[in-house]
Amino acid sequence: MTCKIRIKIGYVEIDYEGEENFFKEELPKMITEISHLVTKENIVKTFNESSDSTNTDKPAKESTNLDLSVTDISGKIGVKTGSDLIMAAAAYLTLVEKKESFTRDQIMEKMKTAPSYYKSSYLSNYTRYLNGLIGNQKLRQTSTGKYALSAATIKELEKQLVN
Repeated sequence: MTCKIRIKIGYVEIDYEGEENFFKEELPKMITEISHLVTKENIVKTFNESSDSTNTDKPAKESTNLDLSVTDISGKIGVKTGSDLIMAAAAYLTLVEKKESFTRDQIMEKMKTAPSYYKSSYLSNYTRYLNGLIGNQKLRQTSTGKYALSAATIKELEKQLVN
């Protein structure tokens, strides 16, 4: 009897069509081995480094590994305004902490970790800054009080921060 199966584990996909004997005896062993390999960070990292960087469907958490502070990011992107500092904090949350979305409070908390850029007046204009970034399509409101960077903004920030 001929069997057919397709299995995807992480970034590894297995297609098998063939004899039932292999399907019963060898395929389970192969799947177990592959699942152990996929969980190892170096396999995922190798995949990320070799994947097409123009893929816009790729989540941020798989795209870039950065070890920067909000202050570092602020310097690299040239923060001069409250909106700029929100972008630096959002970049930190997205690219360093690997968060797909974050709250207003999380953004503000990260803004304050860059004391050489943060001004107390940013708090009173915070909603206006957020709305402006949403209007400019740099930031998306994913639900009430939750935000995420747009895919285009993530790409732009990655270019600025990696170079």
